[in-house]
Amino acid sequence: MLEKVKFNKKPMKKAEYKEQWDELLAKLVVLQQQAHNEGVGLVVLFEGWNGAGKGSRISDLMYHLDARSTGVYVGLDLDPDTEREFVGRECGVTGFYPIMQPFWKALGERNSITFYDRGWYTAVIQHMLYNAPAKLLLPKKEERHYLDSVHDFEQQLVSDGYVVVKFFVHMTKKAQVERLQRLHDDPVTRWRVTEKKLESHHGYETAYELYDRLLERSDYDFAPWVLLNGEDKRRTNLTIASTLVDALERALARKEADDVLKASLAAREKADELLAEERAVGAAAAAEA
Repeated sequence: MLEKVKFNKKPMKKAEYKEQWDELLAKLVVLQQQAHNEGVGLVVLFEGWNGAGKGSRISDLMYHLDARSTGVYVGLDLDPDTEREFVGRECGVTGFYPIMQPFWKALGERNSITFYDRGWYTAVIQHMLYNAPAKLLLPKKEERHYLDSVHDFEQQLVSDGYVVVKFFVHMTKKAQVERLQRLHDDPVTRWRVTEKKLESHHGYETAYELYDRLLERSDYDFAPWVLLNGEDKRRTNLTIASTLVDALERALARKEADDVLKASLAAREKADELLAEERAVGAAAAAEA
């Protein structure tokens, strides 16, 4: 699935980008307020490689959105020491709490936008890389796979009235190495790249295979993936903004259609009640006569 991302497109000119970006942001700001008033919740998940710019893409949006109805959760790395010491690991148990717990605890209300800077798929990948990737990617029939929890979680979000948008920010290994090194060498951004993260590219090939298969198996109709080129900031920003605008417009249209349907059903029910009362009165009068 990752092979669908193309890295050979010509850079977009700044003037062209800014015109489209400003137009999309203006729409997004208005739609956020409408969604807030209508009780429409939006869950936006950003997954991808270290150094792909997930946090920067969220920051570009957060600068313009209403902070009162916007939240950001940053996923934490797996602690190998805690994982190693947990006594239930050999039985397939991954921790004291469900793997999805921190994500649903960070979930905003159904009138807000919740951004996840690395979410449940990163958690799944880290557990797979630590606990026998082959076995966990191809479990026995009676075993519950990590993706079962992912599917249930996203399905519950949609069923509960949220709109789920999933972005995967992709980049080549060469670009990842260069970007991480550049961030590490700059004193201003060095805090963003630890020594461990700087060396994370060594597992690129293994993680690529896991990500590719996970993306294919989790590209659900109710929560599809949107693949992004992390090496092209401008096109990526436009794709993100246009996707969010489209998602909110469709959600608001469905909400309006549902409200009209509910109003129609209520009016019909009221009319049926009045008709039943009229028939009852007529029957009583006839009986009395």
